[in-house]
Amino acid sequence: MKKATHRLTTERDRQNAASMLSGFCLDGKNYVVTIKETKLTRKDSQNRLSHVWYGQISKERGYKKTEAHTLCKLEFGIPIMKRDFDGFATHWAELERNLSYEQILYQVKLMDVTSILGVKQMAEYLTDMQTHWAEEGIILTSNEDLYLEAMNSTLNTEEWRKTNKTQTIPQSAGAR
Repeated sequence: MKKATHRLTTERDRQNAASMLSGFCLDGKNYVVTIKETKLTRKDSQNRLSHVWYGQISKERGYKKTEAHTLCKLEFGIPIMKRDFDGFATHWAELERNLSYEQILYQVKLMDVTSILGVKQMAEYLTDMQTHWAEEGIILTSNEDLYLEAMNSTLNTEEWRKTNKTQTIPQSAGAR
């Protein structure tokens, strides 16, 4: 059996893990279950949210998920990198001068973009992504807990709503 890791951040996560364990067949073998406290990083929560959204975009537009990811990297990640990373704007201008749009997309697909953004940069990326696609008629949705984690909020859902009366947290699009 392969090693399995389950992150428990919500009551629902805990219930799912308990259900999985209660249905586990030992088959005469010995197993160890370890639970340790860990802090979620940007890679955990923000990446999970971005990939939920890439899936929604691909479903709505008929793209492959990798195509949605590449388009978002180009539209939202590259501008942040041009602004925040020394020398990148010059490098990018050179690419734009010498490559076709299709070649640029291919280069972006191969590039590390979101993986090198920091927490605030990735929150900006996600906000820009959500705003853009809403303008295109696609409302990106997610579990509230995942959304709050990704946007680096220390508030719970009720506190967030009280302090952000004009904004709403996207509602769940189904199970994570």
